Amino acid sequence: MDTTKTFGDPQTFAIRFRASDDGEVDKNDKFAFCHLIIDNKLIGYDDECCYLPTWVYYLTDEKNRIEQDTANLFADEFTNLTDREIFETCLKSTQLEEEEVDTEFLYLPRLRWETSRKHQIILDETVDGYYLFLYVKEGKITFLIEDLLGLGYQTRRSYKFIFKTVSLNEVLDTINKAVTSLTQTYPYLTESISTRTYNSR
Repeated sequence: MDTTKTFGDPQTFAIRFRASDDGEVDKNDKFAFCHLIIDNKLIGYDDECCYLPTWVYYLTDEKNRIEQDTANLFADEFTNLTDREIFETCLKSTQLEEEEVDTEFLYLPRLRWETSRKHQIILDETVDGYYLFLYVKEGKITFLIEDLLGLGYQTRRSYKFIFKTVSLNEVLDTINKAVTSLTQTYPYLTESISTRTYNSR
């Protein structure tokens, strides 16, 4: 039996779930295959599983942050910049070495760490092969992603980008539906839902 479930619209933003053992769902299982899909592109390796408690915690924590701190998710420094420039600004501000930054964009500002952190997306090892950033403006969330999967050790950039703007409500609703389904399938996951709050200032 195929246990795959997809929440949301893969053409814009979706979450895909598949049990760790095809054909069988064990409500006590701690591992599964969980991935984001953005602009019809799977984020991560298809066969890479995640530790469910950690994945659900970070997913719900990111949702809380985006939902509660929306007013601070478009830095003043982003005004009049293109999505590519915003991406490079975020990258420049989160990297210790300038080697990751395209020399064409060295003129861009470096954000304070506290500001740049707000624009990063953190889940678990399934997204380690990407630079993932976001911003929120006028009720929409824009994902800024560079796919680094398969790069050699000495290669720092791929320049394979995914820039996708989606309704903020669509993203939050998709996350809520996925978490609701997962906690119904794995009741123990209710204890992994993040309750951290973010004060918008």
